[in-house]
Amino acid sequence: MLNLSMSKVRLTCTPNLYQRLDKRSGKVYYQYRDARSGNFHGLGTDKNRTVAVAKKLNLRISEQWVGQYQHISLTRH
Repeated sequence: MLNLSMSKVRLTCTPNLYQRLDKRSGKVYYQYRDARSGNFHGLGTDKNRTVAVAKKLNLRISEQWVGQYQHISLTRH
């Protein structure tokens, strides 16, 4: 369900981390977008924590992708 009290989503400096401003409370909420599925996951309001979590998630996903591509390239030879 769309919350109309929230402003537009803005991308932060960390890839796949987005911020939303709740107009009623004035708080900024952070969301992580999973690059594999496109789904958003709420991470809360603590910017330092959310940046750290997003960086870890980005690293894990990129490691998975690299592993998949290495497997594909090894099976073709």
